[in-house]
Amino acid sequence: MDHLRTFSKAVLEHTLNLSEYGLHSVPLETKYLTEIRDLNLDGNYIKDFPQVVCQQCPNLTRLSLRGNRFREIPPYFGKLVSLTALNLDDNLLLRRLPRTLIELPALLELTLGNCSLISPPQDIASRSLRYLQ
Repeated sequence: MDHLRTFSKAVLEHTLNLSEYGLHSVPLETKYLTEIRDLNLDGNYIKDFPQVVCQQCPNLTRLSLRGNRFREIPPYFGKLVSLTALNLDDNLLLRRLPRTLIELPALLELTLGNCSLISPPQDIASRSLRYLQ
């Protein structure tokens, strides 16, 4: 029931905080929050991010996936054209970033502390964004 209340609040506030919910996947109901601007999924067990959320949430500006289990970020993150901040801290298994992150025109901040990146794609490293590691 708390889960349902959180989604109802997200519709009104355009913010969804599901941090520390013990989630193993992003709830597919998230795709219906087409006006969402801020999505916090910190401290869960998420390995994959659904493509449909990237397609259906074009107004998403802040996405925090800190402390999850991502190995790779999918190329379809390039669909999040309004994204200004992406936090991937503490994804200990994260080794690769897609080149499509460079295509995010609004991205200003990319946080990658405590990840196992081989190296960020050269285009991302050379872009004028706040890159925190």
